[in-house]
Amino acid sequence: MTLLRRLAAPVAMISLLCAAPAAGALAQTLCSAPIAPFCVEVAATYDDAGTSDRCSQDLETFAAQVDDYAACLEQQVEELRAEQAVLEESFRCQAEGGADCPQDSDTLQ
Repeated sequence: MTLLRRLAAPVAMISLLCAAPAAGALAQTLCSAPIAPFCVEVAATYDDAGTSDRCSQDLETFAAQVDDYAACLEQQVEELRAEQAVLEESFRCQAEGGADCPQDSDTLQ
């Protein structure tokens, strides 16, 4: 079992926990970590060209899924940073006694 396959379940769980929407938080995206094709580790994969070709296609699909996953995680980071900025601005405004501060429910939707 490769390290990537052993880490797939914990990474997926962490992704689910990170993607769980917090009360009042921005809408967050659920990112699913791709599962590496196991065909690379199976000796029979290399016995004939057809099986090798299918495994090669699986690897190409996996590479595309990794790119999609990375983009999804980047989007989550952007959303969290935007939420952070809104919360910091709200805090600063209220800490300075501002009467016209935006409410969290107004700015986080």
